Amino acid sequence: MTPQQCREARQMLGWTHGQLAMAAGCRYDTVKYVEAGSGRPRPSTVAAIRAALEDAGVVFADESDDGLGVRLRQDPPQGLRAP
Repeated sequence: MTPQQCREARQMLGWTHGQLAMAAGCRYDTVKYVEAGSGRPRPSTVAAIRAALEDAGVVFADESDDGLGVRLRQDPPQGLRAP
């Protein structure tokens, strides 16, 4: 997951940084740090953020697909709500 994919996925869901942080079990500042592409976040942190986004219905496309990007699943989880 690239910083841009993270940012786009969060925005696609209509989530704030704080809502994503709550869903991923990390700090608000950590989400902003990951989205900014600053430094090297822990792989476990990136995995937790990605998992939270995927649980909410986001699908990540990688370079082997049609290029990097994000989209929402056609069958989003029932009761999808921002945390």
